[in-house]
Amino acid sequence: DGEWERALVSTVRLVHVSPAEAAAAVLAAADALRDDVATPEAHAQALFLAALLLEELPRAAVSAAAAEALMASLVRPGVIHAAAAVRKEAVKCLGLLGITTGIATSGDGECARILRAAFAADAP
Repeated sequence: DGEWERALVSTVRLVHVSPAEAAAAVLAAADALRDDVATPEAHAQALFLAALLLEELPRAAVSAAAAEALMASLVRPGVIHAAAAVRKEAVKCLGLLGITTGIATSGDGECARILRAAFAADAP
């Protein structure tokens, strides 16, 4: 139901001075969750945490380096994951990254390639 994840993101936002610091803390927690537990459920939960954060952040709060780290550690592996729940959360994060950082309009076509990979994984 996402209750504890929402509480975590809210608490982190309250204790950090800037949105960028809060973003870094939540993204570090998401990476740790995925790495330490290493299950499809943990990967989906880590992506859910990242999505909650991205939904609440001002546009400039996520640096290009943080966006690339999120793409490398969670989103790209997520869109080709065997579990549909992980792919769903990865596509959601990709969309939110596109909105908050402009990654979807970066001109290199990566967003479209990632979405094609996600859709191909779900093709019948």
